[in-house]
Amino acid sequence: MTSMRSWIRLAIAALLLPLMAPAPAMAWGPDGHREVGSLGDRLLVGHPNASAQVKAILGDLTLADVGPWADCIRSVSGPAGGFKYSHSPIYGAPCVIFESPGLTANMEDYVRRNWSNCTYTGNDGCHTQYHFTDLALQRSAYQFGLVGTFDYDIVHGIDAAVAVLRGKPSPAPFNFTKQDALILLVHFLGDIHQPLHVGAVYLDPKGNLVDPDSSPAERERADHTSTFGGNSLTWMTGGRLQKLHSVWDGVTVGDYSAADARKVPVTPGDPSTWAASWATESLGEAHDAFAGLTFGAHAKQGWPVRFANASTYQTYRRKTQRQQIEKGGARLAQLLLTMWPD
Repeated sequence: MTSMRSWIRLAIAALLLPLMAPAPAMAWGPDGHREVGSLGDRLLVGHPNASAQVKAILGDLTLADVGPWADCIRSVSGPAGGFKYSHSPIYGAPCVIFESPGLTANMEDYVRRNWSNCTYTGNDGCHTQYHFTDLALQRSAYQFGLVGTFDYDIVHGIDAAVAVLRGKPSPAPFNFTKQDALILLVHFLGDIHQPLHVGAVYLDPKGNLVDPDSSPAERERADHTSTFGGNSLTWMTGGRLQKLHSVWDGVTVGDYSAADARKVPVTPGDPSTWAASWATESLGEAHDAFAGLTFGAHAKQGWPVRFANASTYQTYRRKTQRQQIEKGGARLAQLLLTMWPD
């Protein structure tokens, strides 16, 4: 099932990219991921042990610098291309900082180690699948085994990165070094707080909601009914085709408060349960993100989405984006401080 799922996602992106707004279909885009890292940097000030550990792993790079890295590596070719990195305008200027010989070699090595190490059989590598989980909106909590969850999804990716940073071997199927783990943790803490990277609608050809967990037959149809995190939900505005996912990725730079991030409470329970808790919380945000939306019949460019009030929706979206990015930065710092307390 996963092979068709990701092939469709890749095909949709390839067909629609020239028609879309500039932001690529990745959680928050590079600006948002830098903001998550920047909040982490600011919240670690005054915590010498954690700051020293970050410095020892990243050298002269900051958490903000490395935020976009996990999308920059999409520009590394697969086996047929020899795992070679080449700069792509799609991922842009934030990747230039990684284009020295040593850091480029690190990107290529990471992709090589994480290309075929999981059960995913798509043509874009296992590492592209670590960024999300696609839980149906009918669910109320993240539970491994539901449609849209995998042992290489975002929850497992965060847990694996934390394990490596705690000095344990990289859990299968991931193949992370300590540097990989910290860099990816910054990115994944952004990803898991983007509602459309956790909750997804599944639709039949007429645009009606489908519950892919309701029966074995619907589970088998999940590939055909998934909207891939909103990547195949589209509408025309200002003469340009938009994707719901891409619009959620676009954020305002510098609009995030460390003071507000410090108010984010520490997640209850053992830190080993936090990633699943965050996914459950973001699923709740996804319920709100899809509330009031209706969908038309499937067409060549996906399912058309309709808003009850587009202006009200966009105001809500911007407020939620700010809230979620501040949570991502806060929880990044909280997680690092549990590993490296003063």
